[in-house]
Amino acid sequence: MPSYNPNSNVNDRACWLPSSNGTYSASSALASLRTPHPFVPWFKLLMNICGSPWNGLCWNAFIDRASTHWRGNSPAIVANKLCLGVTVYHIWRKRNCRIFEGTQKTSLAVACSIIDTIRCRLSSFNLKNHPIIALNWNVNSS
Repeated sequence: MPSYNPNSNVNDRACWLPSSNGTYSASSALASLRTPHPFVPWFKLLMNICGSPWNGLCWNAFIDRASTHWRGNSPAIVANKLCLGVTVYHIWRKRNCRIFEGTQKTSLAVACSIIDTIRCRLSSFNLKNHPIIALNWNVNSS
């Protein structure tokens, strides 16, 4: 059995094992507690359709951008607001159905629900002057 003889010339050092460099941080503590989940493949698709630049953008930066750029009621702004609101709502509904009703919805089904809800709401707008939005969302532009 190997024995260990401590070296009195070297100071002891506490090492945080969940961190790659041994230093404690709140993010490494949270990462050690968080259960890893698979990547949701429809997230980038939805963000691209919504025209939101979500390339590693943190939540606070996203909210700051939305609060300064998403003002007014033009169809483009409404589409962005709908993307955020409808996505949050449907993810919340999926969570509640899983917890309280014991039902599961696939990521693809959630994505389809989100897209259908946004498309339905955008179909009530006159998109004649916004053909790109009508084309992206497959909505009649008249």
